[in-house]
Amino acid sequence: MRPPPESILDARSSSGHGGAMDPQAKIKTRAELARLVPALRRKGRTIGLTNGVFDLLHCGHAAYLAEARALCDVLIVSCNTDASVRRYKGDARPLVPLLERQFLVASLEAVSFVTSHGERRMRRTLEALKPDLYIKGGDYDAKALTSRAVVEAYGGKTVILSLAEGLSTTALINRAAEAAFREGRFLPGPGAPRRPAAFLDRDGVILAPVPHLHEPEKTALMPGAAAGLRLLARRGFRLVIVTNQPGIGMGYFTVEDFFRVNSRMLGLLAKEGVRIDAVYFCPHSPALACACRKPATGLLVRALAEQPIARRGSLFFGDREADMRAARRFGIPGVLVGPGDTAAAVRLAAAHGRDLLAAARRGLTLGRIVG
Repeated sequence: MRPPPESILDARSSSGHGGAMDPQAKIKTRAELARLVPALRRKGRTIGLTNGVFDLLHCGHAAYLAEARALCDVLIVSCNTDASVRRYKGDARPLVPLLERQFLVASLEAVSFVTSHGERRMRRTLEALKPDLYIKGGDYDAKALTSRAVVEAYGGKTVILSLAEGLSTTALINRAAEAAFREGRFLPGPGAPRRPAAFLDRDGVILAPVPHLHEPEKTALMPGAAAGLRLLARRGFRLVIVTNQPGIGMGYFTVEDFFRVNSRMLGLLAKEGVRIDAVYFCPHSPALACACRKPATGLLVRALAEQPIARRGSLFFGDREADMRAARRFGIPGVLVGPGDTAAAVRLAAAHGRDLLAAARRGLTLGRIVG
């Protein structure tokens, strides 16, 4: 019978909570494990090793690690260092720093020890620990794994376990993003510096106008939109969308429809190298007197309170009179995109351009831009 986790090298918690192994005591350096593993092997223990990021630990991780532990007596989990995660997932990851990820993984009963690695391949870790089983999760071909030769060279075996579909850190991040969109915003990370904002209407400025747009397949970027956004971002502006969506309040489409269109928009912009900082929307019918529907300034006030925005130097880009009036009430220049819907829109605008790129160029001449 396989010994319980707490019997491994008698590494028990000093906290006295039922003798369960202290998660912190499970966290070891690779050098420490290289000294521990031979003693475990002499006791007849089968050593298993798996690795991964384990960012936003979820039940898919827990199920996989429990399955991995069922194959061995001692399960070692190696977590990617923060720097290695950034190298292949981008600067936005990991969401949870290494020490916290290690502690969470170590808190699982199935896990015996936790270490870390910064290497893209696992050669150094495998050669140092020489696990009997190198366990991988996912749609891998064991014969195609570059680490297979390393494992077989010392007499080990590679095992591939399937992962539960739909359970992933990416799925959790997408759900969190959807929740943020439904509330009308993304919130910045801590310590972000304050910069001027380019407040932007959505329909007719960034997206081609479609009455009550709610079908992602009809979502298309306006000419000059991506180029204009890239220019504004390069000049230090935070890109904040503020949009009236009365179709929600009038029952023409749902908040979920709005989110799907936004998701499609963000995907199109990402392909053009554009990242939107925040999205704010008014879902109310024009018949409802609210503080957020432009030309009211509620969306702008909310963005100023929640985002690292400096009002001074900010600009408002819109295609309608309501946008220009909102800009004037908020105390920032309004830049008209396109011909405008009324003569008043043209009169109220501090500058104008035929598309967002032309409007951005004109807007940049209105004052000193903080970069």
